[in-house]
Amino acid sequence: RLDTENTSIEFVSKKGNLILRWGDNLYYFPRNIARFEKTVELKFANYGITLPEENRFDFQGDFTGKAAVVFAGSGDLSHRKAGRFAMTAFKAVAARKAGAEMLIVVHKSDTPERWLPPNDIAKIAAAGNPLTDLPNSVPDFPVIDVNYSAVSDLLFDANLKPLPEFEGVTVSFKSEFKDHKDVYGYNVCGKIPGKSDEYLLLGAHYDHIGIESENE
Repeated sequence: RLDTENTSIEFVSKKGNLILRWGDNLYYFPRNIARFEKTVELKFANYGITLPEENRFDFQGDFTGKAAVVFAGSGDLSHRKAGRFAMTAFKAVAARKAGAEMLIVVHKSDTPERWLPPNDIAKIAAAGNPLTDLPNSVPDFPVIDVNYSAVSDLLFDANLKPLPEFEGVTVSFKSEFKDHKDVYGYNVCGKIPGKSDEYLLLGAHYDHIGIESENE
């Protein structure tokens, strides 16, 4: 399970330090069960959109070893033009290609309890559910959601522009897991000789949903 009590992010700047913990203006929904801890500098990437036909390249400069910070949505670009590239998943791909170590998505909603996208709201309740993964899993590329109201004074001015000292800010992000349990499965292979030259292959796996029929 994701250890939400010990998953946090800390911003360190000349203006002071800011710590956000999971569920308190910070959400993170990992796919792999692997502890992550890293301290890097921030670099702003506007809305994180790469769209050559609109001459839009938000990941300008060197993001190698940095935490890319983007706003959620498409900004001054219409949703129709931005299309899927305004989605967090595509921003994460672009950030990773640019060399970033993680992506921080800043949500500007004025309603703190509903600032996450609707499809992520359901993930909050499921965050404590057991996760399964293969042994020796490596951390996935962290995509971290934070609320604008929590970081605005530290990172942005009144016009939503990064403060002059923005790129001097360092961020430390860590995610923890608990209740680990190793479960071992076994592969089984067998052959039953038939009476023809044809073969019938049968397969199954542990997480199958069982047998379905039209009558059920």
